[in-house]
Amino acid sequence: MTDTPPAQNQAPRQPARSTPFGVYTRPEHNAISSIEIVAIALSAVWLLASAIFFLMQPPAAPADTSDGGLRFLMTMLVVFLPVGMIWVAATAARASRVMREESRRLQAAIDAIRHAYIAQQQGQSIDGDSSVSRKLDEIAAAARKTESTLAMFQTRRDAAARPAIAAKAPVTED
Repeated sequence: MTDTPPAQNQAPRQPARSTPFGVYTRPEHNAISSIEIVAIALSAVWLLASAIFFLMQPPAAPADTSDGGLRFLMTMLVVFLPVGMIWVAATAARASRVMREESRRLQAAIDAIRHAYIAQQQGQSIDGDSSVSRKLDEIAAAARKTESTLAMFQTRRDAAARPAIAAKAPVTED
């Protein structure tokens, strides 16, 4: 670990590209969709058809038979069970649509994360290469400075050991 703060070790980065809010927001479609309209229409058609069917039936059997409760139960099942099944299918279709929307949003979020990760990795490799070369240049400069300092200490400067160069006498013309 180094003693320097991380801000000094890293080169300035480009600002991150923000992800559009549409990726993470929930849809505002609270209104009735076409799925519910179809379910309402089918339910109305079924209720109307079953009402016509049961109202056109001949009168019930003689009152002395004990199947009146069973007949009422079967009538209610025939009328309301298909309506329930229509709404189960409508709910499943709506859930399927919501899942597709969520899947698209999730895929967009994953793509945004993937692009950010790739950009970060590419940015770090470029910054990493430049910081490595900068460090190598600093090390080379320090090595040259050390060499010149050592060279100064190793040379001797004995003034008495070196003979002085005699100056030439000026030549006079006669």
